[in-house]
Amino acid sequence: MPTPEIVLLNSEIESDFYALAAEYLPGSDPEKMKRFAEMFPEAFIALAYEGEIIGVAFGWLRACVAPEDKSFSLDGIAIRYDHQKKGYGKLLLAEFEKAAAKYSSV
Repeated sequence: MPTPEIVLLNSEIESDFYALAAEYLPGSDPEKMKRFAEMFPEAFIALAYEGEIIGVAFGWLRACVAPEDKSFSLDGIAIRYDHQKKGYGKLLLAEFEKAAAKYSSV
């Protein structure tokens, strides 16, 4: 049985990453996401399974939009319906937390 793989947002998966975010997180602003992905690349994470993107997680330093807030926040996380309830969201969240810790300590 194949196992899911964590991958960072890159040009090969970019369209699938943003498509999944748009489908499952309709309030996501693609232009804002692209701008922050350049600033915080390790915080734009995908989960690939058998060559398909089945999940995404992303966030950024809140000070970018609210200068008084120094936290690094998760802005969106989603797993495709057909892959939910398998623990994949926990994998994404754990990887995002590692990125957030790196960026929060800078």
